Parts: sequence; structure tokens; C-alpha cells
Amino acid sequence: MTFSLSFTLASVCLFLQVLPTSCTWDNYVQAIIKASLDEHAQAVTVFTTESSRTLPFNLPELPDNFTCSNELNIPELPDLPKPPQTYPCTSFAPSTPATSVHELTPGDIKVVGAMGDSLTAANGAGATTIVGSLREYRGISFSIGGDDSYRQGVVTLPNILKEYNSDIIGFSVGISDREAEDSFFNVGNPGDIARDMKYQAYRLIDRMKSHPDVDYQNDWKMVTMFIGGNDLCYYCTNKKMYTAELYIQYLQAALDVLHEEMPKAFINLISVLKVPEIALLDKPKCNGVHCLFCKCAKYGDDQDEMMQLLRDYQNYTNQLVESGRYDTSDDFTVVVQPFLEETEMPLLEDGEPDYTYFAEDCFHFSEKGHQEAAVSLWNGMFQGVGEKARTWYPGSPLTCPSEGQYIYTYKNSPNYQFPTNTAPVAPSTTKVPSPGDDDESVDCPPDNSDEIILTASIIYIVSFCVLVAIFASIALYCRRLGVKSGMKRNLESKDVHM
Repeated sequence: MTFSLSFTLASVCLFLQVLPTSCTWDNYVQAIIKASLDEHAQAVTVFTTESSRTLPFNLPELPDNFTCSNELNIPELPDLPKPPQTYPCTSFAPSTPATSVHELTPGDIKVVGAMGDSLTAANGAGATTIVGSLREYRGISFSIGGDDSYRQGVVTLPNILKEYNSDIIGFSVGISDREAEDSFFNVGNPGDIARDMKYQAYRLIDRMKSHPDVDYQNDWKMVTMFIGGNDLCYYCTNKKMYTAELYIQYLQAALDVLHEEMPKAFINLISVLKVPEIALLDKPKCNGVHCLFCKCAKYGDDQDEMMQLLRDYQNYTNQLVESGRYDTSDDFTVVVQPFLEETEMPLLEDGEPDYTYFAEDCFHFSEKGHQEAAVSLWNGMFQGVGEKARTWYPGSPLTCPSEGQYIYTYKNSPNYQFPTNTAPVAPSTTKVPSPGDDDESVDCPPDNSDEIILTASIIYIVSFCVLVAIFASIALYCRRLGVKSGMKRNLESKDVHM
């Protein structure tokens, strides 16, 4: 949506009347830009009355710790309020509390948790700059975020579960790192790989046990684990350290901990996604980021080998869970959710990648991407094993479970039977190499990534300075208008008294 210059001038002048002049460009100017780009802001206009000029939406509040400065690294702004939406399904409470993990309904879930990497931490999900991708928007993470509610426009698994049990606990809120209190039972950590999952499992258990509102032995828990993207990103730098055999050995070690020490738990195990798809995001800024953080997926020496490793990760994951290793009791199960196994790059009508699903770094999910993942995860929970979608379908409606319908497991899925001869996939004798063993050097193609990043930074800084100059001029213009208007009123007042 494009605003006229007169609208922008009027808006900025309005802001100058309600805020200290030195603060306006730091915060509210960005709010206007956000509003102008938001698809729900089409009706935003400026209304002029005899006494005032107002905007028909609430401006975001300044953070309590906000201070004006001339630094270029300006804090990210809170989003403008999202339009309300209705929950499309009929909510219901369980008629009787579940006594088996194979008889769980959404209303039985009391506690949520999550394990993983930067996708679970939701890095950059709400960012408007590449630098903002370093921030962890855990409150809108698809698997564990709990900002606001579904009806307030935040679509996450916990917010959907809240429609069936408003007392659910454990979800993350706001922007925080793993150690912050607001992270709650989200122990996902940017940069983590499969071998970190066992440690995360212990951290999650400790947090749940120590929380005063969790009845650890009796509350039903839903934990979502999503890991493997970084393993693929690093594979070509040390092919002995990121094999499928080691990947599944680490995964098994973490799941074994949960199986042994977490009662009444349903574990969603999300299959690793097709990381090599990021190669289709080829804007200059994307190439620079990918070269720095995931060069194997885009610039590795053998992409066929990378795709085979991806398939091995996925196949070994399925074999591990289908072995029945985690279906030894009625109070614990692991279910593979494969909705990302075959998911490909979302495309526009012209065949170009749809960047709206990705954060500014062209690597992590944007909030839109997280919402699609949340819907796909939820829908997969109500698809029987063997019938689950292996790709997401953007824009798909939310599946509405019928009253009393169970969340599907391997045991209660009507058209599934465990394989009769599943071979072990993670021999405990596998040697774990050290990170420095046989490291391989992978060079990005001569696309001058450093120069691209430098050029982009210069452009950004110059553009920023130009914007500052423009709004400083506008501020000065508005002040002069105010001074002239005040002088005119004083003269008129003198004329009246004379």
C-alpha cells in the first residue's frame, strides 16, 4: 500500500506533537512504514477534524527500556495489532481424562515443550532487517510460541491447543534467548545439532520438574523435537562427523532420555527439512548469508551426496521410531511428523521463490512460514500414520477434530502396523569423531560474497542516513509551521484585543 507524500508529512507532524522530536525517527516512522506495507492496513487514512488530526489505529508503545540514540542498530519494533480472527473449529473439553497416550485429545494436553535449533527459537521470524535475524522471536515459534492467541492472529501449536485447554503452560513468549524466563519450556538453541539433543532433553526435564505449576508425574505433556538442519549445513566441512549413523545415534540418545524420565508424554518428532532448497533463494544478500552459515547446502562439492544424506536422515528417523522402541507403555510415545520431508520452495505465479515465507536472512522462517508450519504440524497430528502429508500446502485450512477424536499414534492409527523385522539403525559402537577430525574446506564460488555484504551494508547505511536527513528536514518543517502558526495566533490575538 502506498501513501501519498501529504499523508506521510501529516503523519510525521502528528508524531512530533506527541513525542520528543529526537525520538520520532527511531520508532514511529518505522511503525508507519510497517503499516503502509501490512496487507491489513489498506484502510489506514488520516482524518482531519476541526480540532485534531488522528490515526484510526493504535500506535505501538515504546519499550520501557527504550532510549533515543543515533546508533544504526535500532531495536526491532513491536508489530502493529493483527486483525482478529475466529477459531474455525468447535472447541471441546475431554469427557474423561485420558489414561493412555493413545487416547489423547487436544484438551488433555496440559504442558508443552520444544527442542531444536534456531527454527525452534524462531530466529528472525519477526525481524525487518538482516541484523534482526539474530533475535529469537520465541513467542511466535510454530511449535512452542504462545504470544497473544490464535484469535488475535498468532498461529502456533500452543495457541491452537489453548482453544481446548486455556490452562496450558510451557509456551514461550516475546523475544528472548534460551536462558530467559520467558523461554519457559523452549530449550531450542540456535546453532545446535543432533548431538546436542540429549543435553536439551535433560534441560527440558529439569525445567518441567522445577516448575511449580507442573504436576510432572500426572500432567500430559506434548514435546516437539525438530533438529538436523545444521547437521546438513555443516556436513561438507566434516563428512565423518555428520553421517546418518551418527545423526540417528544422537537422536536415539535424546529420545531414550525422554522415554526413561518423562512420564505421560507425546513426542512430535519432525523430520528434517530439505535444506538444499535454500539454493533457490539467490538474491545477493541471500548468497552472502548462505555462504557464511550454510555453504554445504548451496556450495557443497556434491549436491547428490547431500540429497542422499538428507534421505538417510529421514529414513533412519522413521526406522528408529517404527522399531517400537518408544511404544513400551501407555504413557509415552514418539510420532514422526513428516510434513517437511518433501516440502519444496514456495513459488509465486511467475515461478520465482516466495520470499515472504522466509526471514530477512533468507534462511529461517518468517512469521508467515511459522504459521504454515504450525498448521501443517497440527493437521498431521490428526492424520493416521502411513497417511500423513509429507509436504505442507500453504493456505490449507486447519483440521477440525471431532469430539473425542484421538491424536494419532502408531498404535491407534487404523491403517498402520509396525514392521515385523526392523533392523537396529544406531549401533552404540559407532565411533564419535571430534569436531576437528578431518575438517574439509569448502569455498563458495567467486561471487564476491564479502564485497556483496560490504556493498549492501554501505547501501543500507547511506539509505538510513538519507532517511534520517529527510525526516530531520520534515521535523524542522513541522516545527517552523508550528512557530508560524503560533505567531499568527499571537498576532490575531493582539488584533482582537486592540
